[in-house]
Amino acid sequence: MNKFFSLIILGCSLIVTVSCSSEHIEGEKIPLKNNQINNNHTLSFTAVSNGCSQNSDFSIHVNRQEKDTAFISIVRIKKDLCRRLPFFQAFQLNIPSNLFNKTLVIQNPTAQALTKNNN
Repeated sequence: MNKFFSLIILGCSLIVTVSCSSEHIEGEKIPLKNNQINNNHTLSFTAVSNGCSQNSDFSIHVNRQEKDTAFISIVRIKKDLCRRLPFFQAFQLNIPSNLFNKTLVIQNPTAQALTKNNN
Protein backbone atom coordinates (compact mmCIF):
# COMPACT_ATOMS: atom_id res chain seq x y z
CA MET A 1 0.00 0.00 0.00
CA ASN A 2 2.89 2.37 0.78
CA LYS A 3 4.33 1.88 -2.72
CA PHE A 4 0.94 2.73 -4.22
CA PHE A 5 0.78 6.09 -2.39
CA SER A 6 4.41 6.82 -3.28
CA LEU A 7 3.59 6.30 -6.96
CA ILE A 8 0.55 8.56 -6.72
CA ILE A 9 2.60 11.32 -5.06
CA LEU A 10 5.38 10.94 -7.64
CA GLY A 11 2.85 11.11 -10.48
CA CYS A 12 1.23 14.22 -9.04
CA SER A 13 4.58 15.94 -8.60
CA LEU A 14 5.45 15.20 -12.24
CA ILE A 15 2.14 16.68 -13.39
CA VAL A 16 2.76 19.81 -11.31
CA THR A 17 6.30 20.14 -12.68
CA VAL A 18 5.14 19.92 -16.30
CA SER A 19 2.17 22.24 -15.85
CA CYS A 20 4.25 24.94 -14.13
CA SER A 21 6.71 25.37 -16.99
CA SER A 22 7.02 28.65 -18.84
CA GLU A 23 7.23 26.75 -22.13
CA HIS A 24 4.95 23.72 -22.11
CA ILE A 25 7.10 20.94 -23.53
CA GLU A 26 6.04 17.41 -22.82
CA GLY A 27 8.90 15.03 -22.40
CA GLU A 28 11.08 13.18 -19.98
CA LYS A 29 13.91 14.89 -18.09
CA ILE A 30 16.90 12.69 -18.85
CA PRO A 31 20.08 11.93 -16.92
CA LEU A 32 23.15 13.52 -18.51
CA LYS A 33 26.70 12.22 -18.39
CA ASN A 34 28.14 15.67 -19.01
CA ASN A 35 27.08 18.98 -20.49
CA GLN A 36 28.72 22.13 -21.77
CA ILE A 37 27.45 25.54 -22.84
CA ASN A 38 29.38 26.60 -25.94
CA ASN A 39 30.31 30.08 -27.18
CA ASN A 40 28.21 29.60 -30.33
CA HIS A 41 24.95 29.52 -28.29
CA THR A 42 24.70 25.75 -28.28
CA LEU A 43 24.44 23.25 -25.45
CA SER A 44 26.38 19.99 -25.81
CA PHE A 45 25.50 17.00 -23.67
CA THR A 46 25.92 13.24 -23.50
CA ALA A 47 22.90 11.03 -22.91
CA VAL A 48 21.92 7.39 -23.31
CA SER A 49 20.87 6.25 -26.78
CA ASN A 50 19.80 2.91 -28.21
CA GLY A 51 21.09 3.88 -31.64
CA CYS A 52 18.27 5.97 -33.12
CA SER A 53 18.48 9.20 -31.09
CA GLN A 54 19.05 12.51 -32.88
CA ASN A 55 19.47 16.10 -31.70
CA SER A 56 15.86 16.79 -32.69
CA ASP A 57 14.66 14.17 -30.16
CA PHE A 58 15.58 16.57 -27.33
CA SER A 59 14.50 20.03 -26.29
CA ILE A 60 15.47 22.67 -23.74
CA HIS A 61 12.78 23.15 -21.11
CA VAL A 62 12.84 26.35 -19.03
CA ASN A 63 11.87 25.42 -15.47
CA ARG A 64 12.01 28.99 -14.16
CA GLN A 65 13.73 32.30 -14.79
CA GLU A 66 15.08 34.91 -12.48
CA LYS A 67 16.64 38.25 -13.38
CA ASP A 68 19.96 36.96 -14.77
CA THR A 69 19.51 33.19 -14.43
CA ALA A 70 17.47 30.53 -16.19
CA PHE A 71 17.00 27.08 -14.67
CA ILE A 72 16.65 24.62 -17.53
CA SER A 73 16.35 20.89 -18.20
CA ILE A 74 17.06 18.80 -21.26
CA VAL A 75 14.00 16.70 -22.05
CA ARG A 76 13.58 13.80 -24.46
CA ILE A 77 10.54 14.52 -26.64
CA LYS A 78 10.85 11.44 -28.86
CA LYS A 79 11.59 7.93 -27.63
CA ASP A 80 14.51 5.95 -29.05
CA LEU A 81 12.83 2.76 -30.23
CA CYS A 82 15.95 0.99 -31.50
CA ARG A 83 16.80 -2.30 -29.86
CA ARG A 84 20.57 -1.92 -29.64
CA LEU A 85 22.25 -2.04 -26.22
CA PRO A 86 22.22 1.42 -24.63
CA PHE A 87 25.35 3.56 -24.98
CA PHE A 88 26.32 7.17 -24.32
CA GLN A 89 26.05 9.47 -27.33
CA ALA A 90 26.86 13.18 -27.74
CA PHE A 91 24.11 15.62 -28.74
CA GLN A 92 23.87 19.36 -29.32
CA LEU A 93 20.96 21.82 -29.07
CA ASN A 94 20.66 25.48 -29.98
CA ILE A 95 20.03 27.70 -26.98
CA PRO A 96 16.93 29.89 -27.49
CA SER A 97 17.82 33.54 -28.10
CA ASN A 98 15.83 34.73 -25.06
CA LEU A 99 18.39 32.86 -22.89
CA PHE A 100 21.58 34.25 -24.51
CA ASN A 101 22.32 36.83 -21.79
CA LYS A 102 21.38 34.62 -18.84
CA THR A 103 23.40 32.27 -16.67
CA LEU A 104 22.06 28.80 -17.40
CA VAL A 105 21.69 26.26 -14.61
CA ILE A 106 21.07 22.76 -15.97
CA GLN A 107 18.91 20.75 -13.58
CA ASN A 108 19.09 17.26 -15.09
CA PRO A 109 20.19 14.36 -12.92
CA THR A 110 23.65 12.86 -13.48
CA ALA A 111 23.73 9.65 -15.53
CA GLN A 112 25.10 6.51 -13.94
CA ALA A 113 27.58 4.23 -15.67
CA LEU A 114 25.94 1.71 -17.98
CA THR A 115 26.14 -1.88 -16.81
CA LYS A 116 24.36 -5.07 -17.75
CA ASN A 117 22.20 -4.73 -14.62
CA ASN A 118 20.72 -1.32 -15.49
CA ASN A 119 20.08 -1.84 -19.21
